[in-house]
Amino acid sequence: MSVQIRVDDRGVFEAFQALHNIPGAFPKAIARAANRAATQGRTRSSKIVREAYTVKAKDVRGALRVYRASVSETFATLHASGAAISLSKFRYKPRRDTTGKRRRQVLSEMRAGSVTPVSKGFVYNGNIWKRTDEGRYKIRRVSGSSVPRMMENRQEEVQDVIREAFIKRLEHETNY
Repeated sequence: MSVQIRVDDRGVFEAFQALHNIPGAFPKAIARAANRAATQGRTRSSKIVREAYTVKAKDVRGALRVYRASVSETFATLHASGAAISLSKFRYKPRRDTTGKRRRQVLSEMRAGSVTPVSKGFVYNGNIWKRTDEGRYKIRRVSGSSVPRMMENRQEEVQDVIREAFIKRLEHETNY
């Protein structure tokens, strides 16, 4: 999932008018503003995901990548990709191993406020495993959701943050 932003042409035109006498200043200002806006978008994306899900910021940031702008290519991209995150990266109970005599039901809270039991699940070495009846390997690690899927419905909010940050930073870079 990539975030694409449409920017108000008036602000860019005003920056161009202010910087057209200085060679190379306009592309440099655009690139710097785009990089700063993409970075702020990454931060806001992490906050949005953590409002709805009980995952750590480190795990969300690992799936978000900023492709930075340069003077020759004056656009930055915020790209979210990755596979499903292990369920042990979300909040779950009990935190200790539930094998042997200490068997207890495993409860996971992937979405904030929504506790669900993991059927046939157990905790071992800090990971949540699940018993299956298929094939040679009778257990497998339980996965949660991926970061792009967690961000799916809140993409417009990230776009608004990036757009506002770009306009504000472009004005700052123009004055600088």
